[in-house]
Amino acid sequence: MATSQKQEYESFGDWAAANLKKVVLLVLLVVGGIFALTAVFKSFYTVPAGNRGLVFNWGALDKTPIEPGLHMKVPYKQHVELFNVQMRESRFEKLGAASSDAQQVISDIAVNFEIIPSMIGDVRETYGGWEGFAGGILHNAIQQTYKDITAQYKANAILANREKISQQLHEQLVEKLKDFRFVNIVMTTVNNIDFSPEYAKAIEEKQVAEQEAQKAVYQAQQAKNMAEAQINEARGRAEAAKLLRIQTDKTVLARMWIDKWDGSLPQVLTGSNQGMMLNLQNLGTKTAPAKKDEKSKDDE
Repeated sequence: MATSQKQEYESFGDWAAANLKKVVLLVLLVVGGIFALTAVFKSFYTVPAGNRGLVFNWGALDKTPIEPGLHMKVPYKQHVELFNVQMRESRFEKLGAASSDAQQVISDIAVNFEIIPSMIGDVRETYGGWEGFAGGILHNAIQQTYKDITAQYKANAILANREKISQQLHEQLVEKLKDFRFVNIVMTTVNNIDFSPEYAKAIEEKQVAEQEAQKAVYQAQQAKNMAEAQINEARGRAEAAKLLRIQTDKTVLARMWIDKWDGSLPQVLTGSNQGMMLNLQNLGTKTAPAKKDEKSKDDE
């Protein structure tokens, strides 16, 4: 058994020795083919939309940005880094500050910013990328600027001036970062302003007291209106009763006069304004006899 294995091994060695050049050549062809295919695939790269590429030649940065699309590079010599140049957001949750009357102010702040695409090479060279700039200079500028602004307001005025504070923060950040020409501050917002639990409780109690006071004023006004309405109603009833009493008195007097009238008219009516005097008795007596005389003449 051992003899057959030795003979077989010797026959393989003999074969390998006879075909060594072919074996080496085959290995080299396989390795070279793999290397060539890899080099071909590595020669092409794409830059997606919203990104820019930066090429490194043996590790040295070429700061000229590569536009989106399909590109070629020298395999193994060059490699490409992609940088997102779309608008980003730097967010602070529960950022603490202090008001001018030493009350703690807690807010959520969001700053939207974008890089100038043509200057990403400077950002990469100086800060190692966006994260190096945003996590250092930008964050520090946001925090310090916000604290400086809130220190200008009393706590009870911060909520009412939230929009104004957001605008101030935006304008001051733009001014503070004007030397960093590669960054553009797009929008700044301040949200969810809160205070220390003690101050928040005091605000709540004050609001409750104000609501109770407003309710009391409303109830007092309602009572006043109701009282005035009742007074007006009573006044109307009194006026109506008075008019009714006067009308009733006139009717009673007229009735009493009629009951006591003997049926005779006054003898003389005088008009003091006109100076006229009429004898009612004569007027009454002349009418009847005149008719009687005319009748008697007809009889004759």
